[in-house]
Amino acid sequence: MSTLFSGIRHLSLKDWLIGNLRAGIEYVVVPGLLALLPFRWGVRLGWQLTRFKVLYRAGVHQAADQAQNFGFAADRVDFEHRCRFHRLMDLTDLYWSRTRSDRHLDRNFDITGTWPDQGPVMAVTFHWGGGHWGIRSLHRTGRPVVCLAGPLDPEHVGHLSVLYRYACMRTREVEQRSGRPLFKRYRGIAVRDLRKQAKAGDSILSLIDVPPAEVGGARPVRLLGRDAALPNGLVKMAELLKLPIVFYSARINPQTARAELHIGTPLDPADRDAVLQEAAHWLDGMITRDPAAWMLWAQAPGFFR
Repeated sequence: MSTLFSGIRHLSLKDWLIGNLRAGIEYVVVPGLLALLPFRWGVRLGWQLTRFKVLYRAGVHQAADQAQNFGFAADRVDFEHRCRFHRLMDLTDLYWSRTRSDRHLDRNFDITGTWPDQGPVMAVTFHWGGGHWGIRSLHRTGRPVVCLAGPLDPEHVGHLSVLYRYACMRTREVEQRSGRPLFKRYRGIAVRDLRKQAKAGDSILSLIDVPPAEVGGARPVRLLGRDAALPNGLVKMAELLKLPIVFYSARINPQTARAELHIGTPLDPADRDAVLQEAAHWLDGMITRDPAAWMLWAQAPGFFR
């Protein structure tokens, strides 16, 4: 049976049809239509649409529960609205990327910081806001970018065909805009697999705020005023590949209807503890600034000791 219909083996026909209908509306129809509008109009319409609790409700209650536990969702209604908004903007990123040139960065982004003038880097971002246009920003400096990601499994998207197809489409878009195939092996990545790309001048890009149990290997940090841990694999890899680490973050500001891209200064990965604490400092600041933009609230306990 093709991947398109494989979910029928795991779900009842009714659940499969309803799930794919909802996914079609939330992942294709709504973000696709927003992307057809001028950018700021699309953002403002997205803000209004996500006032309705019927949209993008999956995972929002769990995220709000954890955010409240950590003291970041005093106004639960507002938090859940913002959470739905950021999920919609992240989904719409795919369609904006498919329909807009790099000039979108100049027209609709407030950019602070710059990428290093030359040489490959280890670009590191977070599950906060949406990092897709950071790839575009780095690639247009003339650097091909190898993006690291876990393998795509239908089980990860609830065996829903629409979600699987959306994920495949997003993967293809990342590969096209980065100039390199997605590196789909995450746990236990061998440095030798990436050494050739780094020597050829390719930059490496990945996310660092992954629950340590999912990737193995972590070091202690202070995060949100608590003892926590972040995976140290990316920092170790950057040290072995002799690549400076550059943190970046991106999100869409619902108040200004503009996108924001912040690029950090290059860091020497030799001092792993200092680099990881800097990563925690970035994440701490982002969560404090816009708590609902963090996509991993439901997994938050996995970061803390």
